[in-house]
Amino acid sequence: MTIRCLALGVLLWAIAPVAQAQLMLVDSGGDRVMLFDPNDGSVLDENWLTDINAQGWAFTTPKEATIVDGEIWVADQIEDAVHRFDPERNFLSSIETGPNGAPLDNIRSLGFDGQTVYVVNAAGQIGNAVVTYDAGGNNTGSFAVNGSCFDAEAFEGDVLVTNSTTHAVQRYRNGQFLEDFAVDLDFAEQLVVLPDGTVLVANAIAPAGERGLYHYEPDGELITFVDVQSIGNPVVRGGYLLGNGSYLVSSGGGIYTAEPDGQGGYIFTKVSDADGQYVTTLSTGCGERARLKARCKQGGEKVVGKLKRAEPNTAVTFRLDGGNPQGAQTNNDGKAKTRWKNQQPGPHEVTVCDLSAEC
Repeated sequence: MTIRCLALGVLLWAIAPVAQAQLMLVDSGGDRVMLFDPNDGSVLDENWLTDINAQGWAFTTPKEATIVDGEIWVADQIEDAVHRFDPERNFLSSIETGPNGAPLDNIRSLGFDGQTVYVVNAAGQIGNAVVTYDAGGNNTGSFAVNGSCFDAEAFEGDVLVTNSTTHAVQRYRNGQFLEDFAVDLDFAEQLVVLPDGTVLVANAIAPAGERGLYHYEPDGELITFVDVQSIGNPVVRGGYLLGNGSYLVSSGGGIYTAEPDGQGGYIFTKVSDADGQYVTTLSTGCGERARLKARCKQGGEKVVGKLKRAEPNTAVTFRLDGGNPQGAQTNNDGKAKTRWKNQQPGPHEVTVCDLSAEC
């Protein structure tokens, strides 16, 4: 949707509907990406993305699916590649190399902050590192991690990394280790920065009584622990907090919902036999109530884009006149803002998600 105005400097609004943020869950045993209901954890589509009849690519051990500027990217651990698909799930290409053309090896996850893609590499020439790309798939660098890492996600301008060697979630800033965010874990795999800014970590291979999902406040204080002893201590690789207050638990022993029992424990219900990996949202980051505002200053030499009523704490990408991407993260209120300077005078168009506003 586009709203036009001839006068420079006028604030413009646009509203457009966006699909519900369903959950993508990767089944490494079934070589597929499944869809789950974000409110109750029920299965919506068992075979949303598969490698059936694939040509030139394959899923061998897919780990995580992430939306990158409308495309679907899937990290595959054994294929040593990140596969890219268009919104209709048609294969586009595979990313197989990192810095200086070195091959990716043992790919365990990927994350996106609206501008930078973070790919976890755990072997080969690149070694234990987070390899970075732009949304077009071009390598932009990497930074080393001291230990075997499994996931990397943007968090408050930094990057959180799960480290199975140090048994911690570590915080990196500008490619340098800053501090431990959470400690005393045991082989943590997925971490999720939830819309409210809290952090969920899957503690995969730990002794009985310590294996499960750990939910933290933004300052690292533990909120709750979802113990999986009662369902046989499966290897918990991922999870998500559902809209009804239960947790979706993704494990090698199947997919479960964990409903609080009111006494500090959880009631588990198995919803799928899938060999579960990581759980992420299928969302553009805007939502059906989102509004976009564009403002041109100094005759169009400066342009400001403002988004509000969007999905909170979610990566989005603003563009000016079809290019000039600027990554941003919506805050707790669903607001995000960006600006461009030194532009050609005249009218401009700002876009984000499927919203567009001109000034």
